[in-house]
Amino acid sequence: MSAGRHLPARVGDAAARTVHLWFASTANLPALDGMCVPRLSDRDALARIARLTSAQDRVNSVACRLLLRHHLDSLAPTARATATIVTDYEGKPHLHDASGAGVPEFNFSHSGAVAACAIAAQGPVGLDVEPWSRPLPDDLVHDIGGAAELDAACSVTEGDCQRAGLLLWTLKESYLKAVGCGIRGIGTLADLRRIRFDINGNDVRLLSSGPVRDSHHWSFTVLDLSRNHVAAVASATVRAGAETDVLLRDGGPVLEAAARSVGAPARSV
Repeated sequence: MSAGRHLPARVGDAAARTVHLWFASTANLPALDGMCVPRLSDRDALARIARLTSAQDRVNSVACRLLLRHHLDSLAPTARATATIVTDYEGKPHLHDASGAGVPEFNFSHSGAVAACAIAAQGPVGLDVEPWSRPLPDDLVHDIGGAAELDAACSVTEGDCQRAGLLLWTLKESYLKAVGCGIRGIGTLADLRRIRFDINGNDVRLLSSGPVRDSHHWSFTVLDLSRNHVAAVASATVRAGAETDVLLRDGGPVLEAAARSVGAPARSV
């Protein structure tokens, strides 16, 4: 397995969408706990973050917003001034601009001491990040996917069934977050199993959306981040078979600068 990317993003298609994936360690950044991110942390958001019992989860939640704000400020300046985060009726966050200006789609994910934000100029996007070290009971691995799915995933993870289960989990979670419901919104593990993928080397295709009513075409990318985490990105496309170019961006300096701005030292990890 190569460092950096597990299943590389496909490139070379002029019609390919671009998804920016900001990724950073949040270890040793306690100064972010309680920070308000201008425009992206309203009173309700701050209250939700404050209710998180884990200090690391609070840091991660702030970190995700900092990564999104940095992207808006540096790469999407037309959306930076007035865009705010709103939540739809299914609980999925979106950017909203009261002026009517176009804003990108985004999705957050964090796990342990890692925060990530996927941003697409148009169309839904979903992201899930998990540590490769996350233990999955054997029965849960087989609940996540059928035999054919697991065999295909194992061929990519060099026969490691635990990693194959995590690969399928992140793919299905990224898809369900993109459509707006998340794994918690579909009901049972049996429903999760009904969502099926065809994995053939670098090519990942959605075979069945299972219980999800969905009319989009999708592109999926799975990445091995620093050898310690697996990330899956689901991106809606304009046509079947269209590809997505995922650009991995280092968010570490962004978070360290934010921590320094409140007077606390930040260390790279």
